[in-house]
Amino acid sequence: MSRSALRSFSLRPALIAGGTALLVVLPVAPALAATSALPTITAVAPLPTHVGKTLTITGSGFEVAPVSVALGSAALTAIDVVNDGTLTATVPPGATSGDLTVTTAAGPSGPFAVTVLPTPQKVDNLAYVIDGRGLTLSWTGGGDADALVQDVTDAGSPRTVAVQNGSGQDKGFTNTAPKTYAVWGRDSDGTTSDEATTVTVTPVDAVATTLTMGLSTAKARYGASYQASGTLRRAGVPLAGQRVQLLAKVGGSNATNPVRTLTTDAHGVVRTRLVETRSVALSLRFAGDAFSQPAASSARVVALLPTLTAAFRPAVVVRPETTVFSGRLPAALPGATVKVQRKITSGWGTLTTVKTDARGGWSYTFAPGKPGSYSYRAVLNGGPGWLGTVSPARTLNVQTRNLSAGLSGDDVLLLKRQLAALRYVPGALNRSFDYDLTHAVMAFQKVERLPVTGRWTRTERVRIGKPHAWTLRAPGSGRAVEIDIKRQVLVLSEAGKVRMIVDVSTGTERAYTYKGEKDVAHTPRGRFSILRKIDGIRVSKLGELYRPSYFYQGWAIHGSGSVPNYPASHGCVRITDPNADRLFPLLVKGTPVTLYDT
Repeated sequence: MSRSALRSFSLRPALIAGGTALLVVLPVAPALAATSALPTITAVAPLPTHVGKTLTITGSGFEVAPVSVALGSAALTAIDVVNDGTLTATVPPGATSGDLTVTTAAGPSGPFAVTVLPTPQKVDNLAYVIDGRGLTLSWTGGGDADALVQDVTDAGSPRTVAVQNGSGQDKGFTNTAPKTYAVWGRDSDGTTSDEATTVTVTPVDAVATTLTMGLSTAKARYGASYQASGTLRRAGVPLAGQRVQLLAKVGGSNATNPVRTLTTDAHGVVRTRLVETRSVALSLRFAGDAFSQPAASSARVVALLPTLTAAFRPAVVVRPETTVFSGRLPAALPGATVKVQRKITSGWGTLTTVKTDARGGWSYTFAPGKPGSYSYRAVLNGGPGWLGTVSPARTLNVQTRNLSAGLSGDDVLLLKRQLAALRYVPGALNRSFDYDLTHAVMAFQKVERLPVTGRWTRTERVRIGKPHAWTLRAPGSGRAVEIDIKRQVLVLSEAGKVRMIVDVSTGTERAYTYKGEKDVAHTPRGRFSILRKIDGIRVSKLGELYRPSYFYQGWAIHGSGSVPNYPASHGCVRITDPNADRLFPLLVKGTPVTLYDT
């Protein structure tokens, strides 16, 4: 019966009459014939391939189950039909290059050539070398691209290491404990060898080290720098790039503390500079590691040698005046004491012991006994952090009188020597308080801004213990003169150093009238130079000029019989006749002359 006949066929209701039944039998339709198309393969990737790789096969007719894939005689595994045109399958072990076919219920596809490359070889000759803390793995063979190296013991992530000319090397590990490392060969497509080659590394025993230390000095002044150095060697070979601690034990302390961490250079050497403040014992320490035993140097001591100063103020006293013998250390040394000693026939006798203050200063005030000259010194007792030391000896001169013009004696000679040392001009070094000494005292008083009396009293004796240093306003490379009009002094310098200081009397700066002509007794200020000279007496309308040296028009530096302790001239710079004799040959033409007010 045709399909149209079947569609038109219908069952009519049976008529049952008189107890009679009617049975109707329907015809059976024939089975459908299988008409699906055979599968086709248009592409396979990746190619070439390796065992274990998943292939993506592209084509059509892949959804007619059942589906199988074969490569030659080997059946591929893990088949997954993605859709009618795509499926994936895995190359099984033992597969070789050949024809790939896909078979469905409709039948097999046509063949598709597939090349199966051999799996990368296992690496050979895996070895290691330990050099210091460094570990180097090396091998030959394996894949054609690179290798995977893994610390198996610590389950670290694999490292990718390039290979060259069939061999590889990895310096990326350090080894401080027994460990196992695995290496796989790998080809350019990422395929690794089936097996890893392994090696177990056992660290070498720690090697003995030595650490020596040296110091540039064994004694140092407070605040002075010195060098500490050392050399670290392992088995006699300098050890570079290692951390070494510098340890210090300060005098008076039981604690040894690290003060610096140093790194050895290419020669195993460490160096550092230190500044001395206390006596200290220094040493070096190397902690060691898995490859190097720890080491420590012997301790070396740098002793603090303090500088102890001492001075009298004043250094010359008239009974019953007091004087102060004092000095200082460069810094406070806790617990330091100073002994004050006076020289006696049998040596040195201690007068008293004084403590230093918080800044290292000390002092002793006393009234000396009978007249005479005495030597004193200060002695610092040694302590746990410093050495003992002695100050230079200082002289105290005890006299019976103040000094003034007309007196004579050893005390006058002492004064002349003191002033001459400060570049004043006291005249002949004899025992007479003469005209030159009077003006030298006046010059000193002017420089120190003291009352200008020409007499030598306690005020001057105290001040000369700590005099003001003259600062040149116009120093030159050769000879130069400068005149401080406010202080009323002249200073001669050579090569920037003071050679002579004398008192002067300059213009009064007041108006005056001479034979009906009015003028002002003014001394010019500024920079000039010696223009002309007269070796003798020049008689001018305003008076006599002894050996004048002119520096500007009619203004000159000249000798005069009247050089008071105040400005008194008509404008010239008056000096005493003896000082004119001393200066005249030195003030050659062209000598710079600078006049100013401080």
